[in-house]
Amino acid sequence: MFLAFEREVKNDLIKKKINNDERFSISLDEWTSTRNKKYLCLNLHTVDDSIVHSLGMIRLEGSIKSQTLKHHQKQTRRI
Repeated sequence: MFLAFEREVKNDLIKKKINNDERFSISLDEWTSTRNKKYLCLNLHTVDDSIVHSLGMIRLEGSIKSQTLKHHQKQTRRI
């Protein structure tokens, strides 16, 4: 239930930015936790807002080759 609400809020945020003709960009951020676990995070950045909105995060297992990373990018686009 919470995940459906979270997805709805994220979609509403993007739609609001588009409908208001606001400029924004989306970036991918790969990072490693202190427990040596890898993550890929999808972020939304706006010109007028200093806040970075996290649109989703997935855990990456093992070593990541470029083809595998492209697969994860496609998965995060569905969010």
